[in-house]
Amino acid sequence: LRIHQGIVAYRKGNVSIGLLGPGQVALPVPGVGGGSAAAELVAITEAVVSPLADDAEPLTAEELGASARAVVTGADRLGNMSLPQRLSALLLDITEMTGQPIVGCRQDSLPMAAAARRETVATILSGWRDEDWIQTRYRRCKVMDREALIRIRDKDDSAA
Repeated sequence: LRIHQGIVAYRKGNVSIGLLGPGQVALPVPGVGGGSAAAELVAITEAVVSPLADDAEPLTAEELGASARAVVTGADRLGNMSLPQRLSALLLDITEMTGQPIVGCRQDSLPMAAAARRETVATILSGWRDEDWIQTRYRRCKVMDREALIRIRDKDDSAA
């Protein structure tokens, strides 16, 4: 699928293993054209996509690479970041990919993408809302203080 608008995640089970955004291509096997699906695709935000036509030009190395890098980046986060770091990185990446400060998504999308329970994500977001780093409304989260989320994402837990 070619992504025209929104954010799509590769998902294995209940865990997002990579994000793709506008102008990128989601493939059945990340980074490899054709073949049986190795991961599900799920829209994190409202998305507009189109199937890759069989008669279209071959995918470029950049399109294949972006798909593979999305999964490598997602796996690195799962293995090396705390939940607040993953959640802040997720919000920062989505707002950067879409060019909008608002992340519009269902309540179950952020926990799935951050590999966490819905209640735990709600508790973290509530704390950030109290600090005025974000605003939440029905099906949306607006990033108000990118620098605060960058500090959380980049925090070195090993120094504690």
